[in-house]
Amino acid sequence: MVSERIHLPLSKLPLTKISRMPAGSAQTSIVVLRVMLTALVLLIGMIALEATKQLVLPQGAVESQALTILLVTLVATLTAYLALRQYRRVIEQIVEVQSKVEEQNAELAETNAALQTAVAEREGANEAQQRANDQLQAVLNAVPGRVSWVSSDLRYLGLNQTLASTVHLDSEAFVGQEVGFLDGNSAFADFLRGFFAGPEQTASREIEMRVDDAWRPHLVIAQKYLQGQAAVVVGIDVAEHKRAEQALRESEARYERIVANVPGMVYQFALHPDGTMGFPYVSEGCREIYGLEPEQIQETPSSIINIINPQDRPRFDALLEESARTLTPWRWEGRISPAPGQEKWVQGASRPERLPGGDILWDGLLMDITERKRSSEMVQRQLNRITALRDIDLAISSSLDLRLTLKVFLDQVTTQLDVDAACVLLLNPHTQTLEFAAGRGFHSPALQYTQLRLGESHAGRAALERRIISIADLPRDSGGLARAPMLPEEDFVAYYAVPIIAKGQVQGVVEIFHRAPLSPDTEWLNYLETLVGQSAIAIDNATLFEDLQRSNSELALAYDTTLEGWSRALDLRDKETEGHTRRVTELTVYLSRAAGMSEAELVHARRGALLHDIGKMGIPDNILLKPGPLSDEEWAVMRKHPTYAYELLSPISYLRPALDIPYCHHEKWDGSGYPRGLKGEQIPLCARIFAIVDVWDALRSDRPYRAGWPTERVREHIQAGSGTHFDPQMVEIFMQLDLENAFAVARAN
Repeated sequence: MVSERIHLPLSKLPLTKISRMPAGSAQTSIVVLRVMLTALVLLIGMIALEATKQLVLPQGAVESQALTILLVTLVATLTAYLALRQYRRVIEQIVEVQSKVEEQNAELAETNAALQTAVAEREGANEAQQRANDQLQAVLNAVPGRVSWVSSDLRYLGLNQTLASTVHLDSEAFVGQEVGFLDGNSAFADFLRGFFAGPEQTASREIEMRVDDAWRPHLVIAQKYLQGQAAVVVGIDVAEHKRAEQALRESEARYERIVANVPGMVYQFALHPDGTMGFPYVSEGCREIYGLEPEQIQETPSSIINIINPQDRPRFDALLEESARTLTPWRWEGRISPAPGQEKWVQGASRPERLPGGDILWDGLLMDITERKRSSEMVQRQLNRITALRDIDLAISSSLDLRLTLKVFLDQVTTQLDVDAACVLLLNPHTQTLEFAAGRGFHSPALQYTQLRLGESHAGRAALERRIISIADLPRDSGGLARAPMLPEEDFVAYYAVPIIAKGQVQGVVEIFHRAPLSPDTEWLNYLETLVGQSAIAIDNATLFEDLQRSNSELALAYDTTLEGWSRALDLRDKETEGHTRRVTELTVYLSRAAGMSEAELVHARRGALLHDIGKMGIPDNILLKPGPLSDEEWAVMRKHPTYAYELLSPISYLRPALDIPYCHHEKWDGSGYPRGLKGEQIPLCARIFAIVDVWDALRSDRPYRAGWPTERVREHIQAGSGTHFDPQMVEIFMQLDLENAFAVARAN
C-alpha cells in the first residue's frame, strides 16, 4: 500500500479561532474548551482508524498493528489532552491578558483623545508662537541697532534686519557662522567668550565694529537665555552719541568757563509748595558776593536772604511773591550785609517756571553792583554839581542882581556839599571890612550884622592870608567867632572859611557851618573851591556891571549934557528960537509917551528933538539970521538943513537911532514935505509927532515979525492940517492932551 500524507491547514482548525474569541466570561470559555477537547479525542480516534485502513501491513501483524494504533491513539489522546490543558491555561491567560488589553485600549483611547486635543492645542500654540516670533522679528528689525542671537559656542543663531542690511547678507547665510567671520573682530568674540564663561546674565562693553568699510564705536549689550546656552546681543552705533557727548562736554566746559567769568552768581532758586526754599544750583561766583561756598548756600538757603538790609527786605519779599503768583520775571536791587559793618549793593534778575510737582524754579543771575552804584552815585553827584554850577552861571548871566545870584549860590552850596548853613561876607574896598551880604540855614540872625576887619576872626584871617581856614570842633574854638554872641545857639560843630578871590583881588569870604563833624575828601574840598570860584565870578561881574552901569550913566549924562549944550548953542545963535528946543523936547516926550512909545524909544525921541535943528549949523548966517523974508534961492538953502543934520549925525553910532526927527521933521502926511517927500506912514512916527509939537510951539511963540497965536487958533490950525500936513491919528491924540498944562510945564522947564 502506498502511504498518503494528510495535510490539514492550521487555519482550518478551531484553535486558530480561539484567539479571536470574544472576550466573555471565564466559565463560558472553559465549557467551550471541554467541548473542544472531546471533539479532539474523537477526531484523533477517527484519524487513527482512517490511518489504519490506509496502511498495508503484512499478515500476522494486525493484532500488533491494532495494539500499536491503540497505543498511538492513547498517546495522541493523552498528548492532545495535555496540550488542550496547556492550551486551556494559555487561553485563560489570553483571556485575562485580552481583558487587560481592552481596559488599556479604553484608557489608551481616552489618552489618544486627550493627546489629539493637546496636539491641536500645541499646533495652535505653535502658530501663536510663530506669530509672536514674527512680531518679535519685526520689532527687532525695526530696532536701529544691530541685534543677533548667539550660541554659547560663539555661532550666530539669527539676526535682525538692521544687522543684515549692514553686512549685506541674509539670515540664512549668517546663521551658523562663527562670531567675527566677516571682519575678524576679535574684540567682539573675546567679549562674548568672557561673557558666556562668567556668571553674569547681562553685560555691556564699547567695541569698535565695521560699518560700510569704516570702524565705528558700538555699545554692545548681551543678555543670556536658555540657561546660559545662548544670548541676545544688541550693538548700538554710538559714534553720533559720542560726538554729541563730546559736544555736550565741550558745551558744559564752555558753560562752566562762561559762568566762571560772569561777574556775579548764577543760580537756580526753588520755592516748594510747603513754603520752603532751596538752591538746586549755585555758581562759584557766590564767593565774591557772599564769601560763602556754593554748598553752604545750598545747605542753608536763608544764609543769603536774612542778610538783606531791613529797609530793602519788604520790597524783596513783595517782588518775589508777585513773581511766584504771576510767573513774571523777578528783578530786584538792594543792599546786603555779608559781614558786620560791610554793605554791598546787589542786583538780581530771574525768570520763573512752574514745575509739574508744583515747585516754582527761578533761573537767574545775581550781581554785585556796589562799584557801579558808587560810580552811578558819583556820576549823579557830579551831574548835580555840574547842574548846580550851571544854575549859578545862569543866575550870573541872566540877572545882575547880586543878592539873587548869592541866594542861588548859597542854595547850591548847602545842597551839594550837604552842610547845614553858609553865608557870604563881602569886602568893602573903602573901609577894608568884611560885611554880611547873604546867608542860608541859620536859625537866628546871628551873623547878619557882621563887620570884620581883615585879619579879625577866622573869616578875616582867611581873607588876609588868602587860604582856607577849617575848624573841626567849633565849640572849643569859640573865641574865633566872638563877634557873634548868638552863634553858640546854632550848635554848629564844623566850620570852613574860604576866601573869594577874583582877578587877584579879595572880594570876600564864604563861611560854611555844619551841626555835626565833617570829614570831607579831596573831591568835596575841590568842589567847594569851584563853587567859591563861581561866587567870585558873580561878585566880580556884579561889581563890573555896577561900575559899567555907573560909567554908562555918567557917559549918557555927558552925552545928554553935550546935546543940550549943542541945542543951547543953536538957540544962542538964533535969538528968535531961544528956549524953543527945550520946550519941543519936553512936549515931544509927553506926546510920544501918550502914543505908546517905549522908554527906550523915548530916549531916542528926546535926543532927536534936542538935535532937530542941528542941521542949521550948515546954513550961512546971512540966511539963517536974515530979518526979512527969504528968497526962493535962500529957501532952497534953508531946506537943506535936514540933509545937513543927517550928514552930521549919521557917522555917530550913538546918535544914529535919534536921526528920524532931525532928518524927517519937515516931511508932510500928503508927501509935500522935504527933503525926501515921504508920505503917510513912510514918515517915522517920532517925526510925525515932532511935526505937530514944532508947529504948536512955533505958532504960540512971539517972533520979531509977529506975535504968538492964541491957543485956540493954533489948535484950529493943527486940526485943519490933519490929513495933509499932519498924521490924523497923532493929531487926535494931541488934541486930547492937557496941552495948556503940558505947555506950561515945558515953558517952565
